[in-house]
Amino acid sequence: MLLRSYIVITYRTHSRLNSDHWVVKFITAHYFLEHERFLMRHLLVAASLLLLSPLSMAASFDCAKATTPLEKLICNTPELNEEDTRLGEAYSTAIKTFPFPSLIKEEQKGWLSGFRQCATVVKCGAMLKQRTKELSTYKNASVYADYEGKKFSPQQGTIIIWEQEGNKIARLFGNWMPDGYMDPNKMKGYPFDGFICDSEIPLLKKGSLYITKDGNASDDFSLNIEASKVVMKGSVMCNARCGFGPGVYKKVSTN
Repeated sequence: MLLRSYIVITYRTHSRLNSDHWVVKFITAHYFLEHERFLMRHLLVAASLLLLSPLSMAASFDCAKATTPLEKLICNTPELNEEDTRLGEAYSTAIKTFPFPSLIKEEQKGWLSGFRQCATVVKCGAMLKQRTKELSTYKNASVYADYEGKKFSPQQGTIIIWEQEGNKIARLFGNWMPDGYMDPNKMKGYPFDGFICDSEIPLLKKGSLYITKDGNASDDFSLNIEASKVVMKGSVMCNARCGFGPGVYKKVSTN
């Protein structure tokens, strides 16, 4: 039975007419056994070329269709390709597990607009690692909102709380407000022509409450984190136009 079985060998070859193409060969197991040393040497060479080839690595997009300088930089730089792949995996996980997938998508749009401006391996790599880290924190995060429904509302308040190295971090996101100085007839609406709160604050345990030393928080700021809700007292200013005020934020389930 062994002598009648076949082994399939695929490898990449190079020529002046076709710089990069694949060859598929079918050989019998008997032939393989008789020429094992010769074939294994060529298989190892082919495997090493495959591992070194940028197009063989799986970025979060199709490298064969890369057109922009940034896409080509990622595809031709192994470490960037790997980081981009990790980011793609973290993004896919966050979309599936986070209570507000639309929030993740909104974040990603904003992040991508800045990422497209990077032009060096060091800068792009740092941005990819940071974004992957941010998305990874959402796996164990709790989400609270001062509105009902399963869809993220940028015009209202959302609080995301997670632990990092044993400490709680709260991210305040939302409460978008239009620019009052603009002509209403010329405004495009969210996310343009306005201001949104997007602030991360470290939390400190004080009795049954959590406080912060963040300079943008009022002196009476505190969070009472319960199983089903968060009660905020005081306020946090994110920018000159918007922030978060006192209120009750109900926990958003993933179901």
